[in-house]
Amino acid sequence: MIPLFSVIVPLYNKEAYIVETLRSIMNQSCQDFELIVVNDCSTDNSLKLVKSLQIPNIRIICHKTNKGLSATRNTGAQQAKGELITMLDADDRWHYDFLSSIAKMVVDFPKASIFGAGFNEIYSNDKKIWAKPKIPFLKENSSFIIRDFFKNSLGMPLYCMSSVAYKKTVLEEVEGFDENIKYSEDIDFFIKINLKYMSAYHCAPLSDVRVGGSEQMSVVKLTHQLLPDLDKYEAGDAQNKSFARYLNFKRYMYAMRYKQSGEYDHFYQLRKNTNKQMLTFRQLILLHSPKPIYNLIRFVKKQALYLGIRLTTFD
Repeated sequence: MIPLFSVIVPLYNKEAYIVETLRSIMNQSCQDFELIVVNDCSTDNSLKLVKSLQIPNIRIICHKTNKGLSATRNTGAQQAKGELITMLDADDRWHYDFLSSIAKMVVDFPKASIFGAGFNEIYSNDKKIWAKPKIPFLKENSSFIIRDFFKNSLGMPLYCMSSVAYKKTVLEEVEGFDENIKYSEDIDFFIKINLKYMSAYHCAPLSDVRVGGSEQMSVVKLTHQLLPDLDKYEAGDAQNKSFARYLNFKRYMYAMRYKQSGEYDHFYQLRKNTNKQMLTFRQLILLHSPKPIYNLIRFVKKQALYLGIRLTTFD
């Protein structure tokens, strides 16, 4: 019998979280799924902990060499048998009703091929904040079709990789994840699928996603990491104004990452290629502020997050 969901967990050195992650899957109110864990040559006790749980019918796939996150996701997807694919990073967790909420949207919105939900961000002090997108208050705690993914994903994203499912045919159509991209591979994937398919969305957090750890890509240099080719996408859909603004916002975000890590050649180039007219006043201030002022603003924003307050550059 074909399961409704194929749940894929890419695993690399997450011994501190993997047990909690897998338990959040096994405790789902909807049990119509298969579970696939793809171990990308972990060097800690992650794999040992997975095996110790003795989960019935789990499939564990082990890479012989470390291939990276995109390749690990692709490996799981290639082995998936379910009608829908969903992935949960090995340090994140689902609320008990995540899969059942997705399953309901599949029935309620037959024209959709992508099914996402909101998510909480968990910071290093265990503070949890809903990464709330720009959605009208009256739509909170309800499900609906997203008419313009790119417009609604400016600022905080609608969903992340740990809070979305999609028909298996979607993944096959876009040929999976680009294994050459080492940073923002999720953004590249979401661009590809949302240019082709319709999203349904549940406007409430149904997963918890850890951010800000020392292993996060955002705190390391990006020089040797291949970013998505945003110019390629813009050239292919030049008339879509909300998409153009979305791509411009991502350029701005990458520029600020370069500024944060002191890679000024890359920063100046991206700043030059960013359309200033599409940025907010606050974003322009950050883009042109001296490094000491920028660092002070980042410090204030970080402290506010620890208090449960999100300061945004969007008006």
